[in-house]
Amino acid sequence: LSLHDALPISVVVMGRDLNNDFIVNVETASRQHARVEFDNGTFVISDHSTNGTYVQPTGGQAVFIKQQAVQLQGSGVISLGQPITEHSLLIQYMCQ
Repeated sequence: LSLHDALPISVVVMGRDLNNDFIVNVETASRQHARVEFDNGTFVISDHSTNGTYVQPTGGQAVFIKQQAVQLQGSGVISLGQPITEHSLLIQYMCQ
């Protein structure tokens, strides 16, 4: 999956709820799991879930956030509610 398709809006809400901008149908995702916002030239992902969010920049270590926010830079992957593995449903991001 790619967030590129969801932009150019300034906020993208992700999760299982059908009213989200980006619907992710996995058991570990909350109904309104996380949101990515573009503000003042930066992308920020904020977690609003029960199980947390994993963010891994390309070439970097995965970061776990729960009820927190982190800036997205470059490119990488996001996993809603489960650690990043080869079997995870991953959301790719690229900040330009």
